[in-house]
Amino acid sequence: MRRTSPIDLKPGMVLAKPIYAKNGIMLLKGGTKLTEDYIAKILFLRPPYIYIVDNASEGKVPDRSVCEETVDDVRRILIESITCISKDDLTMRI
Repeated sequence: MRRTSPIDLKPGMVLAKPIYAKNGIMLLKGGTKLTEDYIAKILFLRPPYIYIVDNASEGKVPDRSVCEETVDDVRRILIESITCISKDDLTMRI
């Protein structure tokens, strides 16, 4: 498995890890063989990187499987939630 830029994706490559939307919904599962349509949709989402199957890098462990923007969003939501709970404000909507 290796991490690659979405602009380097080619039809026939296979996803090593799933691709998730910002809201956490899985869009494509690991093992999906990429087509031109899938690649166009991935490029539209603008993820910073994608993990693809690559036998040359087998055995290497990637550093992170969630994009930094998602991590930042989750961190922000958690902080807001904790702040609201600590203020006994149960009207918060996500």
